Amino acid sequence: MSPKNILIKEYDDVVVVKIADFGLVKIPNSTFTTVNTEFKGYFNDPSLVVEGFNTYNMLHETYALTRVIYYVLTGKTNTDKITDQNLKNFVETGLNADKSKRFQNVSAMVSMLKKI
Repeated sequence: MSPKNILIKEYDDVVVVKIADFGLVKIPNSTFTTVNTEFKGYFNDPSLVVEGFNTYNMLHETYALTRVIYYVLTGKTNTDKITDQNLKNFVETGLNADKSKRFQNVSAMVSMLKKI
């Protein structure tokens, strides 16, 4: 996934966010995506380059979702200069290189996101 796959449009004074191109969706026992799939996209976890797509799991999803949420909230992809401490904590947790310190599920993400 990349920023160009996040579509934001206003309809009747309501902002609607749509995410397009789920090219990396991994469905067990599916022939559409194989473990040898080459991944691409700005928001994906860079650890997949070393680990391989066959290790793709929820921690890779929460990484990518953190990037997506940050982009939707700020319109930025660079996370180096975040001044809001709650947003910074959210991003640092979601993108942590130590996977044991990342969001382990979406509920944990939502809980921290409510503080922003």
